[in-house]
Amino acid sequence: MAADPIETFARIILQDVTDALARGTKHFTIDGEPLLTVEAVIGAIARDGQIVLEATNDSTSVFEDLSVVEVVKVQTFTFTVDDEVIHWDVGAATEAVTRGEVLARLELPLEYMMHVARNNDYDPAHVAEVDYTQPGIAVEHEHDGQMYHVLIDGTHRCVRALLERKPFYAWILSRAVADRCRVTL
Repeated sequence: MAADPIETFARIILQDVTDALARGTKHFTIDGEPLLTVEAVIGAIARDGQIVLEATNDSTSVFEDLSVVEVVKVQTFTFTVDDEVIHWDVGAATEAVTRGEVLARLELPLEYMMHVARNNDYDPAHVAEVDYTQPGIAVEHEHDGQMYHVLIDGTHRCVRALLERKPFYAWILSRAVADRCRVTL
């Protein structure tokens, strides 16, 4: 599934403006002309495809009302099967577990743990640092009429438990809760 170009463009604009503000930029200009509103910045980017950010020492800023600009870092787990790519927000899933929105806490079968170790991306150096006694999070996912559990949080812990020949548990989220945790990137 290809990313929506308008959404991608908006993310780039937001990131550029947010980065500039973090560096202390108070005013924005293009070709020496001041841009006095957020709309002017976005419009200039839309016309020119880029923006030249210029920091000033002026203590006043027409962008002080940008307190609504918030950079949110979301940890996601990406699952690909056939041509379907699904992203889950791990933070939202963790919050659901905290609220008790789980079906069960299950011990993952050895075969599944081996599957995770073979197929998921992980940093071998980080495996030694994790506490495998902390359960992971898995979601229910249906594909071709079959229901599967997909481990979206805890890959490193699962691999560590496998290496230590210990059991590994995961909180299982229902499809409804898992669907609420899905995100579009």
